Amino acid sequence: MQGTNNKTLRVLFVAAAVLMVGSCNESGGGGGSGTDACGSAECKLTASDALFGDTFGFASAIDGDELLIGAENHDAVGVGSGVVYAYRRVGSEYEEIQKIVPAGLAPGDAFGSAIAIDGDVAVIGARLAKDGNGSAYVFRLDAAGQWVEEQELEASLEGREAGRGPVKGQFGRAVAISFPWIAVGAPRDNFFNFLPRLKMGAVSMFEHTGTNPEDPWEFDDLAGYLIPVGIPAGELFGTSVALDGPVLAVGAVGDDEGRANSGAAFVYSLDAVLGTWTLDRKLKAVREPLACELEPPPGPPRAPFCRAGGLNDFPDPFCDDSYANDNFGISVAVLGDRVVVGADARERRQQNNICGFLTTANANATGGAYVYTETSAGSGNWSLEVRLEPADVNNKKAFGRSLAVDTDVIAVGAFGDDDSGLFSGAAYIYRLSLDSVWALDTKLRASDSQANDNFGVSVGIDGERALIGAWKEGDGGPQSGAAYAFDL
Repeated sequence: MQGTNNKTLRVLFVAAAVLMVGSCNESGGGGGSGTDACGSAECKLTASDALFGDTFGFASAIDGDELLIGAENHDAVGVGSGVVYAYRRVGSEYEEIQKIVPAGLAPGDAFGSAIAIDGDVAVIGARLAKDGNGSAYVFRLDAAGQWVEEQELEASLEGREAGRGPVKGQFGRAVAISFPWIAVGAPRDNFFNFLPRLKMGAVSMFEHTGTNPEDPWEFDDLAGYLIPVGIPAGELFGTSVALDGPVLAVGAVGDDEGRANSGAAFVYSLDAVLGTWTLDRKLKAVREPLACELEPPPGPPRAPFCRAGGLNDFPDPFCDDSYANDNFGISVAVLGDRVVVGADARERRQQNNICGFLTTANANATGGAYVYTETSAGSGNWSLEVRLEPADVNNKKAFGRSLAVDTDVIAVGAFGDDDSGLFSGAAYIYRLSLDSVWALDTKLRASDSQANDNFGVSVGIDGERALIGAWKEGDGGPQSGAAYAFDL
């Protein structure tokens, strides 16, 4: 899909009920038959050649009937080279149609570490290629229904000749596509090579400017290299990326603004005239004001109040919801005028509803997801719409580790959910009601869920179909991995 209907990262946030339906066949897809019939709302997918430690499902993407599932530890051309499996829905079945292996793939490349699809074009990251510098590959779906390699992308930095290129930057750790743009994150990139431990991070932008599909994707010298302002050490800018039309979101889990490693997300907009990406806002975790803060009681104020709308450029300090090591920015998703940011290590904090005397208490590190909206189209002003967090709490739930968004639907992965044992995992689906309220619709779990499956490590959504990765599921051997397709 193109433009504002991009399916780069579709977040599923799950609601009240738990959906645990039967597998698509009696074997549940186990053993990797290559074709998985779906006779119910759930279909389990495993690789036809599944082996111990492949981590199938670590990354995944869905667009229409096309599914791509990464297994970054698969030994396609040597230990840890990685591979991506292409599936297609045909009638009531999902068929494994192809193992995608790019030319030049080498042992240890981790191909399949990140995946995004937009229509007939896919971009796939290989974060450890080239001795850790990383690569990304562009594939196009041909007339025969096969994914054909089109181009390898590399970090193309101004000043590389001056010795300032990336050092084990993990280019390809995150990828996003919204035609005609591709964004590739390199969270360990060091623009200044003489500071090898800087881990500032960067995002490279590639544009398809030609009129023919086979024309190359070009690194844009003017708008192509994005780095965080101030060159902050340890920012890890590019941990996650999401792109939809003229809006780009970039996660930076190492941002120290306010508190150490609290994290941030940066929102950019495309200047259609100049063709450049301009920073709109740096987003931090904020909370919604309490009702009594919106209308303070009469008399002398007892303490400062959190004020609504105090987000740009920095939040009202009394609305701040960021704490050290929250991992805010570990995932991002964009659709239209909405940006969603995950914070999978956020500790659940309790607040006493006494205006002016707000006390907080750290509880379990359940995680959270923050939904921001642009106040008016093209304004560049973003405000918090809602903070999503699960009602069922368990420590290290990792709620927000993965995100996806589609029209009026948000999906949130929580691979640490413990309903079926520690780290069995879940995904939460939220829907926007007619009165514009996000409400939990479904909590997804695999029907054969077991401890340590890590279901929810990746999520994707397209319309009423969802794809959830469980990279440590063990039907084909320990941590061989699986993915589950759901009809919502």
